[in-house]
Amino acid sequence: MAPMQANEPGIRHDDGDGRVLVVDSAGVVLADSAGPGTVGQSYANRPEIRAALTGRSTQGERHSDDLDADLLFTTAPVALGSRTIGAVRITESVDAVNDEQRSDVIALIGVGVVALLLGVVVAFLLAGSLANPLRSLARIGTPQAGAFVAAEVHRQRGTLGVAAEEAPLRPEDLEEADEVFITSTVREIVPVTRIGDVAVGSGRPGPVTARLHHAFRRVAGGPVGLEAPR
Repeated sequence: MAPMQANEPGIRHDDGDGRVLVVDSAGVVLADSAGPGTVGQSYANRPEIRAALTGRSTQGERHSDDLDADLLFTTAPVALGSRTIGAVRITESVDAVNDEQRSDVIALIGVGVVALLLGVVVAFLLAGSLANPLRSLARIGTPQAGAFVAAEVHRQRGTLGVAAEEAPLRPEDLEEADEVFITSTVREIVPVTRIGDVAVGSGRPGPVTARLHHAFRRVAGGPVGLEAPR
C-alpha cells in the first residue's frame, strides 16, 4: 500500500485544530493532514490505533505528550473484505472544542438578545395600537362624554327651533307628555315610549325626538335608525 500524501484526494488539511491520520495495517502513517512530517512513522503503540487495527472503532479523550494537550479522538478500521488493512484517526483539541462551544454560546446569547429587543419593540407597538382604542373607550365612558351628548342635543334643539325649558318633573308629568327621550353616553338619544303600563303619546318615538336624533347623527356619525328600548 503506497504512502499517501496529505494533499492527495480524501485527506483534508486545514488551518484548524482538527487532524486526520491514516495508517496501514502495521500502524505506519500513510497520510497526516497536519503535514508530511509524520509519514512513515509508526503509530502502532497508540491505544486507539491498536484498537482500530483489530477491527474496533473507538472514541474518547486522552493526553498527548507530543502536543502537551488533551485530545478528543475517533478511530475506525479500514477494511478490505473481511481483512483490516489500516485505520483512520480523527483528533480535535479539547481546548479548541471548548472555544468553539463558547463561541456558539456567545452567538446564541446574541441571537437571544436581538430576539428579546425585537419582542420589546413589537410589544411596544402593539401596546400603543391597543391603548388608543382603549383611551377612546375611556373617554366615551366618562361623565364628560355624557355631558357632551346632552349639550349637543341642547344645541341642536336650538338650531331646529324646538322650544325647551328646564324644570323639575314628576312621573305623572312624563305620563302626560307627547314625547319623552333621555340622553345616554352609549346610546346617545333614547326615546321613551312607555312609563310603567302607561304609553307615552302614541307609544312610538315622536317627530321631535326623531329630528333631534337625525341632527345629532349628522354631527356624531353612525346609523340614523331610532328605536325605543323594549
